Amino acid sequence: MLKKINYYDHELSIRSAICARLDSPYLYLRKFAILLEFSGSIYIWIPYSVIMIALHYTTIHEAMQYILLFTGFMFDIVIIGTTKFLIRRPRPVVNHNDVLAIGPDKFSFPSGRTSRAVFLLFYFIQTSFFKHLPSSFIIIWLSLVVASRLLLGRHYISDVIAAAKRHDNISRLTLEDIDPFLCTHINFAFGKALESLTIAPYEEDDLKGWTVNSKGMYECILQFKDVNPDLRVLFSIGAVKYLAASAYEPLRTRKS
Repeated sequence: MLKKINYYDHELSIRSAICARLDSPYLYLRKFAILLEFSGSIYIWIPYSVIMIALHYTTIHEAMQYILLFTGFMFDIVIIGTTKFLIRRPRPVVNHNDVLAIGPDKFSFPSGRTSRAVFLLFYFIQTSFFKHLPSSFIIIWLSLVVASRLLLGRHYISDVIAAAKRHDNISRLTLEDIDPFLCTHINFAFGKALESLTIAPYEEDDLKGWTVNSKGMYECILQFKDVNPDLRVLFSIGAVKYLAASAYEPLRTRKS
């Protein structure tokens, strides 16, 4: 049974490599497939995320989306690279001129580019990273990136399926998932005093979540109080950067 599956996997993969076989009438599409391949490469997204982290390092809300992007890629590289190194499945015979395959990436199973394309798909849709682009465009683009692995003969079909399957149980933990009865007190830090003598959250991510549909931390904490009226919330005013900018100025009166 396994031999039969392996046979069909091999044969269908070779037939799918229409941009790799020298006798293919679709060889003219090879440059387009390579462009798609490169658009989902770590050689673009890791340097991009590092540069954006450096540009937004002073604002945690702006930097966090790039930190998550960088962390996700590094985690994926470790998992996929280790798996490739242990299994050491050779690339399809039709694969050639794969200059981006270095180290463990010269092996075939599983497809690293597919794994990272699926990661990007979840990331872009769940966050506001490409908020001006429709989800359909992102899905089509990353689906074509995955398809390029077969069109260029870089991988077998089983390599692509295994890499995509790795992301089918993605989970996230947000404040909404925490039981409001888990503790008796919560210390919320930091807040600031406005000129209207009211208090408000200091960090931008306290007002809005990192993903499109998530709520800000401040709103979540207030909802905890609605669910558990006995919960005590301690609201700390001021932060190092905020204090340096005369944090208590709005609280001063003429008498003080």
